[in-house]
Amino acid sequence: MFARCNLELEQLPIETAAAMAPLNHRRVVLFPLSFHGHLNPMLRLAAALHGRGLAVTMLHADHCAPDPAAHPAAFRFVPIRRSRTASASCSPTVMAYSACSAASFRTFVAYPTLLDKGYLPVQESRKEDLVHELPPLRVKDLQRVDSSSLAGFAGMVARVVAEARQSSGLILNTFDAIEAGDVNNIRDNLSIPVFAAPRSVLFVSLSTMAVIDTREFVELARGLVGSNRPFLLFVRSILVHDTSGELLHPPVDVVEEEEMRGDRGRVVPCAPW
Repeated sequence: MFARCNLELEQLPIETAAAMAPLNHRRVVLFPLSFHGHLNPMLRLAAALHGRGLAVTMLHADHCAPDPAAHPAAFRFVPIRRSRTASASCSPTVMAYSACSAASFRTFVAYPTLLDKGYLPVQESRKEDLVHELPPLRVKDLQRVDSSSLAGFAGMVARVVAEARQSSGLILNTFDAIEAGDVNNIRDNLSIPVFAAPRSVLFVSLSTMAVIDTREFVELARGLVGSNRPFLLFVRSILVHDTSGELLHPPVDVVEEEEMRGDRGRVVPCAPW
């Protein structure tokens, strides 16, 4: 539904397309996971679709409800408890949306291979080993949740990939200038249309629970600077810890000193949706 309606309306001025939405009865229903890092990108996707003339309904959990006043009045926000039934005559086209990078999703696709070849669970002695199936990643870079069971995480990843394979297409929160190889690999593997933005800004926001050390933050910051792309880095006040585990204020000056001169990057405090 997303791709077909976008193609039909993409030649129209945004104002005209938006005005036509009620007449065309075209509506998209979006259902993000109830975490900041998933809800915020989905709201930006909703705004883009609304700008192309589509009516928007956003399903959400009670504990993660967006503020309707911060979004177009035409948006409908529906708590999921009121959305348990659907019309039997409704057969919508389903698109999948991934809020993570293409590299992350490619790791999800490769997870069975990573398990079979012994890359996971991560062993201390192999952390620096290259993952030949996912260059340039090393074993230490592979996604997992250390506080959860590997089997549980692998099962969740398998369900995510299976749902994507059965969808009519996958929208990735990335763009070809930085992840063309990973995007093309996912297209080949899933055999469905995969869409990435042709022009975009690097948006980096670690999860609400993640904590990294100073060295990792500096590596992340310098990677953004070295990308030569416009970027926006969201930083929580308790994101960084030292070697003893004490929480520190992130050394944002690493980015600001090198990058603000070119007016290409911005570091901003993380704010609620």
